[in-house]
Amino acid sequence: MNNVWPNSEGLVDSLWFHEWNKHGTCMTTLEPGCTSSDKLELDSYQGIIDYFSSAVDLYSRFPVFQALARRNILPGRIYQTTLVASAIEEELGILPNLQCDTNGTLSELWLYFYVKGPIKYLEFYPTQPDSTSSCNVSLYYPKKYPSNPYPVTNVIP
Repeated sequence: MNNVWPNSEGLVDSLWFHEWNKHGTCMTTLEPGCTSSDKLELDSYQGIIDYFSSAVDLYSRFPVFQALARRNILPGRIYQTTLVASAIEEELGILPNLQCDTNGTLSELWLYFYVKGPIKYLEFYPTQPDSTSSCNVSLYYPKKYPSNPYPVTNVIP
């Protein structure tokens, strides 16, 4: 997880804590049978493990950074918001909800899913965003991590 899910500063603990508290706790259950059908005794951390395993699986299934790079949309540049959204939709088959900060920098990218099945074996089906992008007509796509392989440039397409 250190390789696939650091925050923009490359830190992990605060981001993972936030994501678990905001999203992961929705995956816990009071009905143990929903968590695992192949274990008689549940580990008290199984919900956390299942949540982060699902998150990493979705990251692999929907490789957004690679999809953007295939379209020559690279960090360190300014792009039309619709160009970024349509590139992701065309490459991965899912329409993103792009979130920008007050300076117009892309800060989050949300993907929406219908979910089916018991927690440990969830099936995710892409669906349309339930809210609109907070980005203006153009956005700045920042370099995400210090170890990002894509160079930062000042070229504006």
